[in-house]
Amino acid sequence: MRETTITRRGFLAAAAGTVGVAAAVGVANSPWDSALGVNYETDENVRLVHSSCRGCANNCGFTAYVNQGKLGKVIGDAANPASGGKLCAVGYAYPQIAESKDRVVEPLKKNAKGTFDPITWDEAFSEIASAIEGIDPSKLAFIGDGQPTSSFYGERFMWALGSANVYTDDAMRTLARKAGTFAALGVEGYEPDVEHSKLTVYICDGAVGGMSPAQVAAMQAGHANGARIVAVGPCRTDDMCLADEWLAVKPATQLALVLALSSELLRNGYDANFVAAQGSGFDAYRTAVLPYTAAWAEGVTGVSANAIQALAASLAQAAPACSVALDRRQGNGALYGNSGELARATALLNALLGCYNQKGGALVNARVRPGALEGIPVVDAPSASRIGDADYPLAAAVGGTAAAALRAAHDGQVRGLIFCGTDYVADAASPSYLRSAIEGCDLSVCIDVELSETAQACQYVLPDMSYLERDELPAFVDGPTPSVVMRRAVLDVVNPVAMPLDRIIWHLASECGFGDAFDFEQDDVARAQLASVDVSFEGAVANGTVSLSDRALAYGQMPAWGTPSGKIEFASEACQVAGLSAAPTWKEPAQLPAGAQLALVSGALPVNSGGLAANVDSLAAIIAKYDLTRVWLNGQDAQNLGIAEGDEVLLSNQADVKATAHVTSCVVPGAVYVPAGFGRTSAGQTKAAGVGVNVAELVPFAIEDGYGAGMVRDAVLTVQKAGA
Repeated sequence: MRETTITRRGFLAAAAGTVGVAAAVGVANSPWDSALGVNYETDENVRLVHSSCRGCANNCGFTAYVNQGKLGKVIGDAANPASGGKLCAVGYAYPQIAESKDRVVEPLKKNAKGTFDPITWDEAFSEIASAIEGIDPSKLAFIGDGQPTSSFYGERFMWALGSANVYTDDAMRTLARKAGTFAALGVEGYEPDVEHSKLTVYICDGAVGGMSPAQVAAMQAGHANGARIVAVGPCRTDDMCLADEWLAVKPATQLALVLALSSELLRNGYDANFVAAQGSGFDAYRTAVLPYTAAWAEGVTGVSANAIQALAASLAQAAPACSVALDRRQGNGALYGNSGELARATALLNALLGCYNQKGGALVNARVRPGALEGIPVVDAPSASRIGDADYPLAAAVGGTAAAALRAAHDGQVRGLIFCGTDYVADAASPSYLRSAIEGCDLSVCIDVELSETAQACQYVLPDMSYLERDELPAFVDGPTPSVVMRRAVLDVVNPVAMPLDRIIWHLASECGFGDAFDFEQDDVARAQLASVDVSFEGAVANGTVSLSDRALAYGQMPAWGTPSGKIEFASEACQVAGLSAAPTWKEPAQLPAGAQLALVSGALPVNSGGLAANVDSLAAIIAKYDLTRVWLNGQDAQNLGIAEGDEVLLSNQADVKATAHVTSCVVPGAVYVPAGFGRTSAGQTKAAGVGVNVAELVPFAIEDGYGAGMVRDAVLTVQKAGA
């Protein structure tokens, strides 16, 4: 069994020899330590705790330096696959949430006036359980944040009730990317081996933040090793300083570019041996894709035919030490009505290059999940089907779609909703639609740390402990080398009334009459999960990240393609069943600009990943200082509209919102970039409330055909100078 231990001094000795980590730790009597009055390298009262960040979905691992229950500083864990020894601005600042004055400090119940009254935990559990008992289990749904504890306990609770309606909030993030990739490959993802590549092409979506520190480091290393890096997207983003060039495409037309690159390869040379050995349905694919010429794509994307042909030729020359990757930043893959097809087409483009699991190519993520849990009683899955699976079978293969459950709630088919750690109302499309769906239910519960937009829409709000105050079940992280990451409690409990999530679920289960299904401690589950993959609990806690190197891929070794045919499916029967074409084809976005309208582009800023951090003091100060809530307009469009730098503008679609304009060449003509994560209305988030605009207000609620993803960016806007 994998097991190592580490002491404070042992950790520091190891860190001293690691590039980057030593610099982050600092030296004795550093200004940081002097300001805190503690030397965190020598003081014997200091203990080191491995944990991971909650500021975005990357879960970057860090080591916390704790003195008498108080957090002194954090440094990124070098072994963690996301942090790679570093943290971003959100990672360093987000711990402030633990002592935020906006914490929900006691259970709340909405009154007849629409405001909240405090109630006791006993009252909350009793009333919620009574409401659950009055609802058919098939009309109850749980939507969690995808973190290990909420996923395990949420599923177990719902299954014990007899409901299959368990979801994460992935429908507004990366569901289309996962589902599209899975339809082609039978795996959910792959990573560009940019460090060893000759050429890596990143297909971007307009986000300007959210990349993990390890991804940035890999791009830096690739660039230093001579890799050519091309970024494709409607915005010139901050991380493009690491790219050699930017191909500026119109919003939602990346699929057309990928189809044209594929057509060029089919016409002028692809890896026929790889395709013959690993693929199925190639003839149908070839017939479908050949017509998408570079000349055709020029008219759709705005990228010249010559540039498309040149990039295709460069890929062919660099193969197999190259790849085309869907950028992993927040929001990618869940944006438009063609994002699932973009993911599928991109996965198949890499197959034409023969680059899977080749050095410098696209490395297929190895997936490790816990097996049978010894000592933990089994709760069987209900026989009922999950809402949305029949309509969106491609989503069903990768966890289902919460968007379908929320639409069902809006239509009266779901009567009870439980949210955990997700602000779906604020971050997905059309908050008014989602609030209506929630408020129309007989029961709505939000388990969270703050009074988020979603919490504000619910009947009950239950205060969870912050990520620094409680342990989390192990995270099983996919990657070329899979790993297990542990998040352990760092601080003494700041809010003594708050309750850790596992205990909240246990109490609800007990009130519902099946508490025996949770007759164990959370660490019992963690031990059983880790033991099932031959990892020591003590070793995982001591190290934070355990790399499962024996499960790692090897260059040149093909993975097991998890498709029905056992091969890469250039033409997919599953896609046909879902109502799509067997092979990828061009599909226009649902909303197309007309006249003076501009296409919407959006994404998370580096200091506000998905809106989670906008309510943190230091990050709110950075946002205010640099006026980061401004919307971006291309200079050509600004001139045509009579808009100058700093003008107040009116953005209109299904709502009217006002924002400040920033005129820049970093967004393509015909588009407007609206930063995500702003425009909060909840009075319970005092730093974020009223700052900027919420892009979600401008996007109609819609679900992508077949793939089930929420189309959270598919919109066109009318933009004009305010008061004009």
